[in-house]
Amino acid sequence: MKVRMIAISLLACLGLIVPVQATQARSISGGPSPIQEIDLYQGLVEDLSTFITAQMQTAKVPGLSIALIQDGEISWVEGFGEANLITGKPVTGDTIFDVASISKAITAYAALGLVERGVLSLDEPVHQYLSQPWLPPSAYAEQITLRQLLSHTSGLTNNVNPVGKSIVYPPGERFEYSGVGFIYLQEVMEQTTGKSLEQLAQELVFEPLEMDSSSYVVPQNMMPRLANGHMNYGQFISLLAVVLALMFILTLLVLLIIQRIRLGKFTLSGIMVGLAYLIAASITLVAVIYVGNGVSKWATLTALWLILFGGGMALLLLAGRKLIARLPGRWQEPKPRAALLVLWSVISALALLFLTFALSGPVPRSPAGPPTAAFSLRTTAPDLAKFLLELTSPQHLDPALMAEMTSPQVQVENDQSWGLGMAILHSSQGDLLWDDGNNPDFHAWMGIDQGQRNGVVVLTNGQNGAPLASEIASYVLDKISGQE
Repeated sequence: MKVRMIAISLLACLGLIVPVQATQARSISGGPSPIQEIDLYQGLVEDLSTFITAQMQTAKVPGLSIALIQDGEISWVEGFGEANLITGKPVTGDTIFDVASISKAITAYAALGLVERGVLSLDEPVHQYLSQPWLPPSAYAEQITLRQLLSHTSGLTNNVNPVGKSIVYPPGERFEYSGVGFIYLQEVMEQTTGKSLEQLAQELVFEPLEMDSSSYVVPQNMMPRLANGHMNYGQFISLLAVVLALMFILTLLVLLIIQRIRLGKFTLSGIMVGLAYLIAASITLVAVIYVGNGVSKWATLTALWLILFGGGMALLLLAGRKLIARLPGRWQEPKPRAALLVLWSVISALALLFLTFALSGPVPRSPAGPPTAAFSLRTTAPDLAKFLLELTSPQHLDPALMAEMTSPQVQVENDQSWGLGMAILHSSQGDLLWDDGNNPDFHAWMGIDQGQRNGVVVLTNGQNGAPLASEIASYVLDKISGQE
């Protein structure tokens, strides 16, 4: 698996790491800081800072936040780079990142909180809690349990955009990572309690663990601290450009046919081309909203690109008509003139697409929307460090339930298994609880050793953040393990 190298490196360091403290560590709440007063050589801090900054530049990742856990304490929190390349706002320990699939681990903990309260049961079919069925009726739908949803053995798929409710194999038969399973779990939790996922997370997770900078919906007061994701625009636009081109051609053909029926001739005009583009752009935007289950940052980015691309094409076509009008007389004949306009249009479109692929930058922030258990959590590195500490020494959940969460439920590979919401890497040094989250513009990784309680959280806001997070975590832990 993609995280195996970082997990193995982390386990190799565990047991060798001695307590340290970073200078410039930051607390994110108004209460006592969880960051301990432990000496850390200034030279080590400078070395780590230099390495992290250099690796970020190489990977072209604008911002990163890190939190280290050593001997059951948060020892170092630091931010590097920029939260937004345009504004230049720096990343700090307080900066909030999109952590994508790490959302599932928090949801799992909240679900176990409901089990502790007697609201849900681990091994009873969850459909019995629903007043309104969410899955299509089937024998399999009536068998799925909470344990299976949390361990990714429900038989549901990972097709979350749009949500696919098909059950592809019998519940409990085997492991299959499933975002849809957690969306179903959210429905069960909300229908059972009458509360939203955000309300349940605040009550069962964020407030007791003092995760003051975490939310599935990002309230307005947290927005100033929210980092922008960054990516190459061309990678996102490439598929959209194909859809837009197909829709434009089809729409233009339909308009020409309508004109032929009405007027008995084919005449291509600027108004017709503009109308065809407007219709094609609207269809493309609606498709993005549908696939994304509502208005999101991707819909915003799509709308901005469609406006800029359409405006750029309009200006270039206007300039092209003026240039062609200056050509010698034989080029003003209908057929040569039409051929030149078509050629100019194709070249203009390709030039704008090339420019799009050459640009990288921030992605618009998503508007506040409904919470989604599978991927909508935003949080900070220190908040996730607090969560990891709770996993290894539960203070707010029944230890027996925590043991279920952090124990193997299903084997994934020879050295990998899955608990209830967390992945587990097994080695001779012990077990490592870990999880990661990956969106096109954000990547996050967190992990903690169950024995020594040493761990790390790395959050990034760049397209190439996944390998960077692994490399940074390996290097940092290796360096710290060598300190006396």
